[in-house]
Amino acid sequence: MKRRVYLISGTGDYILPAKYTRPDFTIKGAGHFMVYANATEINSYIESKILHQT
Repeated sequence: MKRRVYLISGTGDYILPAKYTRPDFTIKGAGHFMVYANATEINSYIESKILHQT
């Protein structure tokens, strides 16, 4: 079964800068620690993708 992978990046991430990737979703000002610092926003994005799968 084929699965889609979504890349979430923060504009403030200096370890893995978004400008070197092709993120599906970007969080303005979020850094490398965004999984903790921006958990609500990330969870909302993931939830929207799960609920709107075809």
